[in-house]
Amino acid sequence: MATRADKTAADKSARLRAMREGGQVIPPPTSAVIDEVSPEQDKAPAAAPMQREEGGTMVRLSVDLAQALYDSLDDWMRTAARASGFTRFNRVKVIRALIRELLADPALAERVRLRVESDMRSSK
Repeated sequence: MATRADKTAADKSARLRAMREGGQVIPPPTSAVIDEVSPEQDKAPAAAPMQREEGGTMVRLSVDLAQALYDSLDDWMRTAARASGFTRFNRVKVIRALIRELLADPALAERVRLRVESDMRSSK
């Protein structure tokens, strides 16, 4: 008799194999837990699905920052949000805006390229 760990490993293996072969990736099974919901909560509108930008597939991007750089970004976001009349800015929206600006502004793109080039040369 297969153990739960064996079934989980087999399921993961099947999903990875399907992904490699370009087939449809089957999401991992979720537990079937049903929460108690009050009648008021049941009538509440469902959360809107996540908007996909530009109609494409979302890709996750992770970045590790030095604490000082993270703090500087956080300070900038707080100041910019207040200047705009908001309590805070969403980090993801800031990063997306930075990428759009980078792609739309050749002068900015060149400054970034030179900065990255300099950083790479100095880290050798």
